[in-house]
Amino acid sequence: MAQMDPGATKSASASDNFQDYLPLSSPAGRGGGGRASDGGPPQSAPLSLTTSCSLVRALELAADRTATTIAHGTKQTRREVRERLNEVVTWLIAGLHNGAHDSAPIPPVIAREYVSSLKVNFLSELAVTPDLNANEVVRTLIKLDEAEDAWRRTDRGKFISRLTGADCADAVVAIAHDIRSPLCSILLLVDALRRA
Repeated sequence: MAQMDPGATKSASASDNFQDYLPLSSPAGRGGGGRASDGGPPQSAPLSLTTSCSLVRALELAADRTATTIAHGTKQTRREVRERLNEVVTWLIAGLHNGAHDSAPIPPVIAREYVSSLKVNFLSELAVTPDLNANEVVRTLIKLDEAEDAWRRTDRGKFISRLTGADCADAVVAIAHDIRSPLCSILLLVDALRRA
């Protein structure tokens, strides 16, 4: 395993007992620093690196808080919930470092309640995080919205979307028609039997 950045370890040590998840911010910071020194302007590299580290740290702290909150309300452990949230966090960090909207893979599918709670906690962390780049914050929030909507790709999500979407009345009418048709056939048959 690569060596960890001591500065990142100190700043992220407040993230409860999830020290095994700290390497997410360390390689990201080193990766960003390598690219900036390969031809980027020397003055903007430290600011971008600091901004990315601050944003990633806020995201990880929000994921830790979310895992704790969800674990208290469910029968899962914090570690299990954090591993699920880690899929989204890793995807978000990859999207931050790619910078392009089209090159990022599709978001992972986890419970939308998890992502909604992560977003609320992330906004709380952003309120107290210094040195943020507005573009990166907006990009991260857009990506969180994408992750929140990823559940719609599942069969359950498609069904729920259909029944709660704009065309829900059509779906209810179709279900009612499907139920009514056999009943009408049975009533016609009973009526014919009575006449005979």
